[in-house]
Order: sequence, then structure tokens, then C-alpha cells
Amino acid sequence: MNQPEIEARFNGIIESMQGTCMSMDPEDQEFLENNDLCDRLDEIMFNCETCGWWAEASEQSEQEDQQTCQECYDDANSE
Repeated sequence: MNQPEIEARFNGIIESMQGTCMSMDPEDQEFLENNDLCDRLDEIMFNCETCGWWAEASEQSEQEDQQTCQECYDDANSE
């Protein structure tokens, strides 16, 4: 797979996952690992441990002990 194909697949994974609560396909996970793209993915989006949604990295709360979106963090701290 050449670099443009890798980029296209990487972008396709992001587009299909972000804003959903889908589990990542094992083939996509393997692709990310084999192409050293896991850290790059983490810079773009993350899977909230509370609600299970894939959110933009900018939406991650400042809570350091788990990956939580700001909305879940705010909900948990407003009760």
C-alpha cells in the first residue's frame, strides 16, 4: 500500500468513526498498528470511556485518569 492509499484509508477510518459509538473494526485497528498511526489517531479523536462515543480530541476533558469527553465530565460534576 502506497502513502496516498494509507492516507485515504486513515481518513476513511476517522470519517466513519468520529461522532459515532461504533466499535472499531479489528482490521482497521490492525491497519493503524501496522502503519504506526495509533498516536496520530489519538491526536485527532478519542473514544470516551463514559459514553462510548468517538469525539474530536479537542472535546476531551482535562481529567487525566480516564479519557472522557467534556460533556460527560460536565454531567458527572453537575450532579
